[in-house]
Amino acid sequence: MVQEGRQTQAQERQSIWSVPGHLGRWYGGILAFQYLMFLGLTIWDERVYQSSENAVQVELAVQRGMTANILNMAATTYVALEGVMLAQWLKERDKRKEEEATKKVRQWEAWHERMQEAQREGRPFDEPPPGQQDKKPTR
Repeated sequence: MVQEGRQTQAQERQSIWSVPGHLGRWYGGILAFQYLMFLGLTIWDERVYQSSENAVQVELAVQRGMTANILNMAATTYVALEGVMLAQWLKERDKRKEEEATKKVRQWEAWHERMQEAQREGRPFDEPPPGQQDKKPTR
């Protein structure tokens, strides 16, 4: 019974950085891309510029270099995803603000149309402007 709970918990967790589930594949892809790029650069640097004499020395040097930088790669991947999430949040916020502004403009246009219609028909128009209906008069 306890074992089942542990398996469920392990499946729910996306990464040590708590990446949202819908971005888990992006995180893995970006991290893998960075890892492979850095691996290639490390091998190239070790073969071209360092004095390793044989394949074993090159392999050990590459492993040291990759081990020293894996946390940096994971962190930069996380920061990149945070930037993506921030951009998505800003886009959604701007869309909500635009929708609210459009709604207010439509309310004002409808109010103005009712006011003009009342004026054309010669009847009094005492409807408060949009946004004024909820306000209570101050004494």
